[in-house]
Amino acid sequence: MNNFKLLAAVALCMAYVAGIATGWAGLTIAGAAPPVPDRNGSWLSHTLGLTEEQEAQMEAIWSREAPDAAGEEARPSMRNLYDERNAAVRALMTEEQQKEMDLIFAEFEEKKAAYSEARRQRHEDAVAKTMAILTPEQQQQYEEVLSKFDRRGPKGGHGPSPGSWSRKSRD
Repeated sequence: MNNFKLLAAVALCMAYVAGIATGWAGLTIAGAAPPVPDRNGSWLSHTLGLTEEQEAQMEAIWSREAPDAAGEEARPSMRNLYDERNAAVRALMTEEQQKEMDLIFAEFEEKKAAYSEARRQRHEDAVAKTMAILTPEQQQQYEEVLSKFDRRGPKGGHGPSPGSWSRKSRD
């Protein structure tokens, strides 16, 4: 059985390497290189070869999905749905049960914060290690990429927010 697992792992690795080699050879033979976006377009517009009109239409379509300039969501908030659900469940509980639930949620928030901090630190460590291997020009480009991600990147978590079970903790 162990020989079979080893053989399967080696075969999987060989298939992966063959796929990479095939893709690289295809690009080399065709003389093609992946499109390099300029400052005025997204990677998607370059990948799809969009016209200026199509880019404007894409912007109109997707701008409704992005947070607005103030950081507020343009669509209804999932937070409101969580809050409505939590209020309805909370109304079914005794005062003692509500206190127990508040403790459970507080413990969860502490664990979530610790997890988020550890994840942030791993990310910062990886960025620092990446910067160490880049040339000064590449470092500048990488900084630009990071700053764009910071502006557009994911901003929120999932699930109930701190205090969504208890109105007291919101005040």
